[in-house]
Amino acid sequence: MENTEFEATQNSICVKISAAIWEVIRQQVGIDLAWATQSDNDIRQYVENQVVERIKKHELNPHFAMNVIDFIPLGLVTKPREKQIEQGITYYQDVREQQRAVTEQILTLQSNG
Repeated sequence: MENTEFEATQNSICVKISAAIWEVIRQQVGIDLAWATQSDNDIRQYVENQVVERIKKHELNPHFAMNVIDFIPLGLVTKPREKQIEQGITYYQDVREQQRAVTEQILTLQSNG
């Protein structure tokens, strides 16, 4: 992408691409916005289940390497259960808010187009 023309503002980046590339992008499934519709209770249940499962795995094999994807939202498996849950809930609530903002932007664009 050397010498690619683009414009950047605080809220967006515009990159010039060929029509062929646009068609490939346009036909893709899209982004995952599954968290946008989840309630606080849904998030809590999901996080609690994730924490219980990872603690079980750790207890069975303390040398088991946790997946980085699990580490990011929940933190260290050696943290107290409640701290992992608290961190996970905060993480997924933030993800939900980001996805809700994207969903709102998509709806706005669709209604204006």
